[in-house]
Amino acid sequence: MKYRNYDPKKDKKAVHRIWREVGWLEKGKEEMVDLQIECSRAIVADINNEAECLVAAVPGTIRYLNEELLFSGITSVTTSRIIRRQGHWLNN
Repeated sequence: MKYRNYDPKKDKKAVHRIWREVGWLEKGKEEMVDLQIECSRAIVADINNEAECLVAAVPGTIRYLNEELLFSGITSVTTSRIIRRQGHWLNN
């Protein structure tokens, strides 16, 4: 499986499809999903040159005692039926 950075021009329709499959996207709410993904560091996994998995994360900081610690929060992991049926997620 090939991993690469999310490209909204190429991947937006595929990611909308995946999010509908998992029940995270209702018709008419696509703009909110696009904003959430584009504000993240997002990576997709390709099968046959189409995004079939998306992982998004955002950076942040946490104050612990007198220190600020950096972290990365995973905001979404979505995998299409195509990848789940082929068992790719089990092998990686």
